[in-house]
Amino acid sequence: MMIGDFKKDDKLGKKALTIEGVHLTKGENIILRDIDLELDRGDFLGIIGPNGGGKTTLLKIILGLLEPDRGRVRVFGKSPSSFRGKVSYVPQFKNFDSDFPINVWNVVLMGRVGSLGLNPFYSKEDKIRAKSSLKKVDMYDFKDRLFSSLSGGEKQRVLMARALVSEPEILLLDEPTASVDEKIKTSIFELLKELNEKKDITIILVSHDVGFLSSYVEKVGCLNQNLIYHGSGELTHEMIEESYGCKVDVIAHTHSKKAMEDV
Repeated sequence: MMIGDFKKDDKLGKKALTIEGVHLTKGENIILRDIDLELDRGDFLGIIGPNGGGKTTLLKIILGLLEPDRGRVRVFGKSPSSFRGKVSYVPQFKNFDSDFPINVWNVVLMGRVGSLGLNPFYSKEDKIRAKSSLKKVDMYDFKDRLFSSLSGGEKQRVLMARALVSEPEILLLDEPTASVDEKIKTSIFELLKELNEKKDITIILVSHDVGFLSSYVEKVGCLNQNLIYHGSGELTHEMIEESYGCKVDVIAHTHSKKAMEDV
């Protein structure tokens, strides 16, 4: 039976991610301290925390790109490296060589490279999925545009389409709304909510946007070496202040479903 065929009541199929006692150091510095986390299939988790708190490192461990000093990670009951094809990653967009002549269509198709095998050409199925992914993020009309000519928000949407084209079961996003305006932020969070509503994709989103997280995600954790996580969407001032190590003022967005008052 394939991983995607597990029934909802099957324990192995239901638990999308299990992290047990993950600890990582670099020299004398502790990067992650005894992290425990368990997510069901279809969960939508937001992670906040200060810069240098280990958020990106944790994503890389889930991807199987880093090995912890101790502890264990299981993705649908398997090691991250053996399930890598069904876990997609959207990095924070920073720099791109503006002289590199690649268009949007080919950026998205790059997400299908892992399925090519010995065949050097994209199949009809690859192109159908690329078209579908671009339509999901409202970027299909931009398919012939150079990636370098797009705005920051448009580039993030294309990178999301590239991640979705492999039809992942887990989607990891590292600050996907950094450096974009409020309108684009809203559209990206609305898209993630829509993707998650069918409960066939598990989403882990790293963000500093506390107001947006409190509006859209189902579960929230605060990470600063230690993970403060209670398995719910409730984000309290105490959680935030414990994570950041100082008093924090939280300003709620007007559209927030779980509005938080200023401290």
